[in-house]
Amino acid sequence: MTTAIEANERIHSALENLEEAAKQLVHALFETDDSRFFPSQPMEWLHRIERIKRRLDAAQTSLIAAAEARHLPRHNGATSSEAWLRNELGMSISTAKDAVQLARELPVHPAVRNAFCAGDINVQGASAICEALRSFPAKTPHRTLEVIEEDLVSTAREKGPTSVARRASEFLHRLAPEALAAQEAQQQEESRLKLRVCPDGRLNLRGMLDRESGALALAVLGSLAAPSSSDDPSHPRDSEQRYADALVSVLRIAQSSDKVPTVHGERPTVVVTVGLETLCQKPGQGPGYLQTEAPISAATARRLACDARLVPLVLGNESEPLDVGRATYTPPLSLRRAVVARDRGCAFPGCDRPASWCDCHHMVHWADGGSTSIDNLCLLCPRHHTIVHTDGWKVFLGEDKRPWFVPPPWVEPDQEPRQHMRYRAGPLLVPATDVVAS
Repeated sequence: MTTAIEANERIHSALENLEEAAKQLVHALFETDDSRFFPSQPMEWLHRIERIKRRLDAAQTSLIAAAEARHLPRHNGATSSEAWLRNELGMSISTAKDAVQLARELPVHPAVRNAFCAGDINVQGASAICEALRSFPAKTPHRTLEVIEEDLVSTAREKGPTSVARRASEFLHRLAPEALAAQEAQQQEESRLKLRVCPDGRLNLRGMLDRESGALALAVLGSLAAPSSSDDPSHPRDSEQRYADALVSVLRIAQSSDKVPTVHGERPTVVVTVGLETLCQKPGQGPGYLQTEAPISAATARRLACDARLVPLVLGNESEPLDVGRATYTPPLSLRRAVVARDRGCAFPGCDRPASWCDCHHMVHWADGGSTSIDNLCLLCPRHHTIVHTDGWKVFLGEDKRPWFVPPPWVEPDQEPRQHMRYRAGPLLVPATDVVAS
C-alpha cells in the first residue's frame, strides 16, 4: 500500500513534469509557423489537449474535496469554501460555487467520477449529471439510479452537457411524473427578472425564466431576431444585438395593444421632458429627459416626438408646461390607416419591416411647423426612424406621392434621392387630397 509520503512525492513529481511539459508545449506552439502544420494536426492536438484539460479539472475537483475535508478554507480565515477559491485562485463566485458543489457530490457518483477522470466528459457534463441526479425522489431504488447515472454519462459523452437535463427529465417523468410537475412548478416560482437603471440611463436586465416561458420567449424573439435582407451589411449586428432589438419590438407591439393594462387610465407611456428651444435645435440648449431622468439628445427627442405612442411634455423658457401630448402631431387612427395603405411597411429603401412595426414619421418635424397630414407622414421602423433622425437623412414626398430619401453626403456625395423598390410599380393607394388631423 502506498504511504501518504510516497503519494505526496508522486503528486509533486507529476505536477513538476506536467508544468514543464505545458511550458514546452506552449513555447513550441507559439514559436512554430502555423503554415507548417499538416491539415489534420491542429484538430488532433485540440482533442488531446481537451482530454488533458478535463483530467486536470478532475484533479482540481479532487483537491477541492480534500481541502474541504481538512477544513483548509476555515483554517485560512475564509468565510466559505467558495470565498477561499475566489481569493486563492481568482475564480468568480459562481464558478467557485459550481466547483465546490461538484467536489462534494462526485464521490457518491462513481460512474461520473470515472468518466471525468478519464477525460470522457468535461466539468460542465459532470456538474450537469450530478445536478440532474439530485432531482430524483429519495425513494428511487439505488440500482435504478445507477442505471440512470450510466445513461447520463453516455449522454454527456456523446451529445454534450446540454442534453443531460432533457434526458434526465425523460427518466424522471417515467419514474415519478408528479416529481417532474413539481419541478416545473418550482421553476415557475423561481422565475425572476431584475431591472436596474445604469448611471448612464441604460437598462440592465438579468433573470431566469421557467422552461415553458423560456420556450415562448425564444419562439417570439427568435422570429423577430432573425437576420433580414434589409440589414445593413456594412454595420452587421450579432445575435445578442438582434435579440435586444427584438425585445424592444415586442415592447412596442405590447404598448400599442388594447390588452395591455392601463396606468391611471392610460396605456404605459414614455414621457419626454424637453425645452422648446432644444426641440427646435437651437444651439447652446440643454438636453431632454426621460422619466427615468436619463438625458437624451435633441435628435432623439425629436424622433420620439414623431411616435404616436409617446407623449412629450414640452416646456417653455421658464419651464412652464406648454403642451402635453398635443393632438396636432399625433396622427389619428384614420390618418395612420391612410399612411399604412400608401406605404405598406417601412418606407426606407430596402427595408422589409411590416407596417405594424412602424411609427408615423413627420418628414418636416411638427416643431418646425410641419403638419400632421398624409403629405408630411411616412412609415419608418424603429431602426430606420433612428437613422433618419441621427444620421442626416432627408425625407420628402415626391411627385408620385411616395416617400423619397436623400442620403447624407458621407453616405453618397451626390446625394441622389432613393426610393423603396415596392413603389416603382402599382396604383396609388391613397386619395389625391390631403388627410389632415383634426
